[in-house]
Amino acid sequence: MSAYLVAVVLLSAAGQVLVKAGANLTLPGQDEPADLGLVQRLRAFALKAMNPWLVAGIACVALVPLLYTRALAGSALSTVYGATGLSYPLVILASALFFGERIGRRQIVGGILIVAGFLVWSGVP
Repeated sequence: MSAYLVAVVLLSAAGQVLVKAGANLTLPGQDEPADLGLVQRLRAFALKAMNPWLVAGIACVALVPLLYTRALAGSALSTVYGATGLSYPLVILASALFFGERIGRRQIVGGILIVAGFLVWSGVP
């Protein structure tokens, strides 16, 4: 697997985790008065949206297509596209580690099947 493809998988997963962390801080909560008008709500959201977690997550997500294109230039589409699925098990693990989400049997089995499927697909012995 090329360095570009590894970066695509890792940045895809990291971007999702960072956006989730930012969303937890950004979405309107109980701390806002109910009588705010639309303009005030948009202003408050824009200020919250500038938190570093969300900005970093969006930056990761924005870099992925550039790196993906570079990975495609040097590898077969079937290999590159298949490898992008490896970000799913990483996100499952990160959701448990960083957000305390429960990982059920289905997620564990699904993650294992994704990794095994990629290994079969790509011909890794």
